Amino acid sequence: MLEKTTKFANGLWPLLGQAARSVGAGMFYDHLGAAFAYAVGVDRWLVMRFSRSRQPEILCNHGGMTAESICFYDSGLYRLDPLHRLTQEDAPPSMVVISRLRAHDLENRYYDEIYRTALIRDEIALILPVRPGLFITLNLDSADEEFSNKIIARAETVADAFRGLHETHAAQTAVTGPSNVETGPPPPSLPAYDALIATMATRHGMTDREQEIAHRALRGYPNALIARDLGIAVGTVRNHRARLYAKLDITSERELFAICLDTLLDEGCGA
Repeated sequence: MLEKTTKFANGLWPLLGQAARSVGAGMFYDHLGAAFAYAVGVDRWLVMRFSRSRQPEILCNHGGMTAESICFYDSGLYRLDPLHRLTQEDAPPSMVVISRLRAHDLENRYYDEIYRTALIRDEIALILPVRPGLFITLNLDSADEEFSNKIIARAETVADAFRGLHETHAAQTAVTGPSNVETGPPPPSLPAYDALIATMATRHGMTDREQEIAHRALRGYPNALIARDLGIAVGTVRNHRARLYAKLDITSERELFAICLDTLLDEGCGA
């Protein structure tokens, strides 16, 4: 046991040393991501930047995302990424486990579809605030299975050390670089989310209530939360949802997601 612990420590300390020495430098998040992944015991990892004014950027890709899946994400899929949605909030959680988000919404295939496309089965994201509206995330990915409670607990245990290094770095630099989210090229012209739903409604003859239902379903809201948000009964939500599905000739949230994604990509490509 001591030999195993020593071997682990001997691998971790140099990575932490690299991260500490690169505080304020351009390669900081490459080193920080590598150290975080090693400390938790995960091979696949990404570092991303989320902003309210720009589309997300992948700063480091050691998670096995192919060029095709990155292109698909950048084309508009990011708008339905739960991390993108969370980082639009004033105070997002400090750590997110995608399988736990999914567990609260068993009826909806929203997360499954997004992460199937990105070749990710589960993800742990350490969300690091830079300034209001701008976040760096250290993302640990699993391609084949959900993360165990042991892995999640390990991530939670070591997270504070990596927050501290990030805070030191952020205090010394504006977190600039070749792909600076504030000064880089503007994102592709894509419809705002409300406009996207309106386009779907025009194409498919959706009523105002069906638009409200679709809007929330596509954001991952379960029926109970939709009902509470709209001030109607859960049974009424189910009835509207059933009529909407019949109108669209679909039977599942996955198919609703596919229609939304087709609309998004059509609008983006045509812009």
